[in-house]
Amino acid sequence: MISIVAALFFFLIPDGICLASEVNYRGGPCHTGVYGQVDEEPDNLEYKKYFTYHLRNRKSLPVSSSPVPWDGKLYFGYRDAIMAFDPVRGSFREYRVEGAGSFTATPLIVDGRIYIGSGRPMRVYAFQVKDARLIKLWQKDVSGPVDAPAVLSGERVLFNTTGGELFGFTTEGDQVFRIKHTRFPVKYKDCANYTAPVVADGNVYVNTGYSIKAFRVHDGSELFNIKLIDGTGSREVYSSPCLSGNFLFVVIGRTLCRIDLRTRGVMEFLSESDGRGSPACDGERVFFSMDRLHYCVDVNTMELLWVFREGYSNSRTTPLVLSKCVLFTDIHECIYLLDKESGDLLGYEPKRRMAESGRHPASPIYWQNRIFWLTWSEYSLRIYFKGEGDKTWRFWKNSEDGHEYGRIF
Repeated sequence: MISIVAALFFFLIPDGICLASEVNYRGGPCHTGVYGQVDEEPDNLEYKKYFTYHLRNRKSLPVSSSPVPWDGKLYFGYRDAIMAFDPVRGSFREYRVEGAGSFTATPLIVDGRIYIGSGRPMRVYAFQVKDARLIKLWQKDVSGPVDAPAVLSGERVLFNTTGGELFGFTTEGDQVFRIKHTRFPVKYKDCANYTAPVVADGNVYVNTGYSIKAFRVHDGSELFNIKLIDGTGSREVYSSPCLSGNFLFVVIGRTLCRIDLRTRGVMEFLSESDGRGSPACDGERVFFSMDRLHYCVDVNTMELLWVFREGYSNSRTTPLVLSKCVLFTDIHECIYLLDKESGDLLGYEPKRRMAESGRHPASPIYWQNRIFWLTWSEYSLRIYFKGEGDKTWRFWKNSEDGHEYGRIF
C-alpha cells in the first residue's frame, strides 16, 4: 500500500520541481540543466526541428536569465517583467513588476513561489503564481545588484549579490543574516551566473571572487574559506561552483579546482587557456569550457578524458549535460553537441552574433524532451526537438491584456 501511495505522489509532482528541502540552480547542485527525466535526446543536429519565438518586435535588451519550468510553463526574467512561456499554446504571458529594475537573474521556483533579484533598484522579490496571476508576496532592498539565481535550503532563501554580500531570508521575507564576504571585481557585474551559490546538507557554498566560502544556512556562521590560486598565479574565480557528492568544482583562471569537502584538500587540472564559464558534472565526469576549448575530466582522478578543440569562440555559459551527450554554447551562439564518452562532434550550428558588451548569455536547459535556449542574436526563445524540417514561431501581436501570441509562418 505504501508503494502505491508513493508512486501516486510521484506522478502528482509538477514537472521541473524538486520537493526536497534544498533547491539549486539548473535543476540541482550538479548544474546539469536537466529538469525531469531524459527520455529522448538528440544524437545530432542535422535532423532537428526548432521553433524561434521572439520576445519583442523591436530591438530590445538581451536576456541573461535562463528559463525554469513550473507546472507546464517556462519562467524567466526579462527587463522589468517575469515572462511565462506556454509551450502548448506557443504564447508568452508577461507579468510586469511596477518599480522593478532589470531581472537578469534566473528565477528560483518552489511550490509555485518565484524568488528572484533585480539590478537597479537593488531588490529581491517573492511572488506567487496563482490562477494565471503573479501575486507579489514581499520585496526587500539589498546592497548590490542580484544577477545570480537564489537557492533554497529548508525555510531559508539565499541571495548572493555582486556587491559581495550573502543575504538569508525566511520564505516569508524575514531577514535572518547578511554576510559581507568580499567585493567582486568590476568585471563580475556583467556576468550573471558567476555569482550563483550552491546548497547541500544545510550548507551554502559561495564564490567570493578570490576564494570559496562555506556558511551554515540556519544562522550564516562561516565553515571555511579556501583561497584559490591557479598554476599561472591568477586569483580570480570566474565561475559558479557545482557539487557532486563530496566534491566541489570551480574554474579559476586556467585551472579546474576540486575541493574535497571532507578533508578540504584541493586538486587541480591545468588547462591550456583561461575560462569564464561554469562547470557541470554527472557524478563521474565534470564538463567545462576554457576559452574555445571544451573539456571533460574524471571526477575522482581529475585526469583529462577528452578535449574538443574546434570551438569558434569563448564560452561563458554552463554546459547542458544529458545521458549520452553534452551541449556547449559560446558567445557567438555556436552550438556544439558532443558525445559524452568520446568527445566526438555529433552536431554543430554556426555563429550568429556575439553577445553584446561582454555580458553573460543564458545557458540552455532540457525539459520535456526538448532543449530550450534564450538567445542574444534574436532576443528569442529557441526550442530544439527531434524532427525533420524547420519552422519558426515569431512575435506578431502584443495585445492590451498583456498576452503575446505566437504564430507559425
